[in-house]
Amino acid sequence: MSPKRVVVRICVAVVSLSVLAAVLACNSPFDLATLLDGPSGEILTIAPATGTVVANQTVAFSAAGGVPPYEFSVVGGGTMNGNVYTAPATSGVATITVTDSVGGTASAELTIDAGMINVGISPSFQSVYTGGTVQFSAFGGTGPFVFAIDTNETGAVIDSGTGEYTAGAVDGTDTISVTDTSAGTTATASVAVQRKPLGISPAAVTVFTEQSVEFVWIGGDGPYTFSVTTNNSGVPPMVGAAYTAGSVPGVDTVTMTDTYDGRTVEAVVTVVAPTAVTNVDYSVGEVTNVAGSFTTGEVFTAESVVTNVGTADGTADIAWTVYASLDPVIGGMDYVVASSTEPGGLPAQDDVVVAISGVWPAVAGEYYLLIAVSAADDLDVANNFSQSPGTFTVVDAVSISPETAAVYTGQEIQFSATGPVSRTFAVTSNVSGASINPTTGSYTAGPNPGTDTVEVEAGGDTATATVTVQAIPLPTAVDYDVTSIERTGGGTSVGSVVNGEFTVENVGTANGGHPVTWTVYASLGTTVGGGATIVASGSTGALAMSGTELVPFSGTWPSDPGAYYLIAVVSAPDDTNTGNNSRATLDATDV
Repeated sequence: MSPKRVVVRICVAVVSLSVLAAVLACNSPFDLATLLDGPSGEILTIAPATGTVVANQTVAFSAAGGVPPYEFSVVGGGTMNGNVYTAPATSGVATITVTDSVGGTASAELTIDAGMINVGISPSFQSVYTGGTVQFSAFGGTGPFVFAIDTNETGAVIDSGTGEYTAGAVDGTDTISVTDTSAGTTATASVAVQRKPLGISPAAVTVFTEQSVEFVWIGGDGPYTFSVTTNNSGVPPMVGAAYTAGSVPGVDTVTMTDTYDGRTVEAVVTVVAPTAVTNVDYSVGEVTNVAGSFTTGEVFTAESVVTNVGTADGTADIAWTVYASLDPVIGGMDYVVASSTEPGGLPAQDDVVVAISGVWPAVAGEYYLLIAVSAADDLDVANNFSQSPGTFTVVDAVSISPETAAVYTGQEIQFSATGPVSRTFAVTSNVSGASINPTTGSYTAGPNPGTDTVEVEAGGDTATATVTVQAIPLPTAVDYDVTSIERTGGGTSVGSVVNGEFTVENVGTANGGHPVTWTVYASLGTTVGGGATIVASGSTGALAMSGTELVPFSGTWPSDPGAYYLIAVVSAPDDTNTGNNSRATLDATDV
C-alpha cells in the first residue's frame, strides 16, 4: 500500500505548494473558495459538455468558473481556433479540454457523425463506346470514397480511388457505385456501353482479273485483319489490306476482323475478264440539303445525286453508304450513319436523287458527311466518292449531372453538363441563398434550408437539377434551464421560514442521464455573489428532452435584515449550457 500513500502525498504537496504560492502573493484579505474556484466560487466547467456534430461543423465552446483566463485544446480529431472547434471530415470522437490559469481542467466529448448526408455520384448516367472512359466523382458525404463496378457486363475497369472508369470490349450496361467509408452509405450510376460501328470500304467493287484493290477499315477499335473467305477467282493470300484478283472471273468475299472484340464485316469483289467491259460508270455528287437535328444520336436528312455517266445501261443494284467523318477521307474512325441500295441500276446518262435518312454518331464533333457508291457492273471507281461542302457541328444533348442532390447548408456540389461547349450555370430558384460559378458549375448551398433549382443553358436549350438543402444538425446535448421561481409562503422576518418553488426544464436536444442538483440562495442582488446565503438544496431526477419539473423548497431567511431575492441554481454532469442554470425572483422580499 505504500506506493499509493507516496503518490497521494506528492499530489497533496503539489497542491499545497500551489495554494501556498497563491496565498503568499496576496496583499489583502482573501477567500479560500475564491482562490481555488475563481471569483465566482464555482468549479471550472465547459459547455457544451457532450453532443453530436457533422463533418466539418464548427462549435463554439465556453467556460465558466475556475480562474480565468482559459485555454482550449482538442484530442482525437479536428482543430481548435481559440474556443472554436472544427470537426474533421471523418467520423469519430473528439475530446475538448479547457484549462484555467491554475491548471484546473474540464472536458467535453463530441461524437462526429460524418455520414448524416448520404454520398452521391456524378454523372448518374453516361453512354460511351467500348473502351471509352468516364470520370466519376462523389458529392455529399465526407469520405474517404471508394469506387467499384457492381455489375460488370462489358469487362470494364475502374480506379477505386479516382473514379476513372474504362468500358470493356463488349456492349452492355455496367453499374458503378461509390461508398462513403466513414458512414457506410453508397450511391450508384449506370453506364450504357455501345460497340463502335464497324465497316469496310469499298463494301462492293468490280475489278478485272489480276487487278488490285486496297481495302480500308472504318470504325471499330482494331487492330484489324483481312482475309479472302470465298475465293472463286484464285486470289493469292492477302498482304495486309491489299487484295489482288485471281486469273479466273468470279465473285470473291473479303472478310475484315476487328481483333478487339472479334466482330467481322465482309466486302464483295466481282472479278471480270478484261473483255467484259460494260461502259457503266457511276458518279456521285455532293451531300447537300442536310437538315433535322444536329444532336448526337438523333436523326438528320440529306440528299445526293448518283449519275450513270457511262455509255451502257446499268443492271446491277447500286449500293450507297454515308459516313460521318472528322476528315474528308473515308477510313479510320469514321461512323456509318446511313446506307441503302438503288435497285436495278441506272440507264446510261440517267440519274437518281438519293434520299438519305441517317443518325448522327453518339460522339460530338465537327463532321463531314461522305458518300460512297458501288455496283457490280461499275468498272470505274475513281468517281464513286463525294462529300458535303463543309462540316456540321454535332453536339451532345444538353444535360446536367447530378440531377438531384442533398447537402447541408454551406456544402458544395460540382455540377457537370453536356451539350454545346459554351454553357452557363445559374441558380434559378434560390431558397437557400446559394451561389454558383456560372462557368464551372461549382455550387455552394446557402445558409437556409430549402430546395434550390440549378439550371444549365447551352445553345438555347436548358436542363435543370434539384438540390435539397438541409440545416446542419445542432449538437445533440442536454440543457437545463430554470424557467421560473417564486416565493409561495412563510414569514418575512430574519431567521423565519420561507417556502417557494421553481421550474426546471430540459430545453436541449437529448435526454438527461444524471440527477439534477439544485440550490436556492437568498441574495441582495439577482445573481449569486458575495453575501449570498443558502436557503435550501436538494436534487431531482434526470429530465427527458422537453421534460419539466416543478421543485418545491423550504428554508429560512438569513439572520441579517435586507431586501432579498430568491435565486435557484441547478447543475448536472451532462448539462452542456451553464448560461441558463439560474433564475431570480422578479421582486425582492423585505426581511
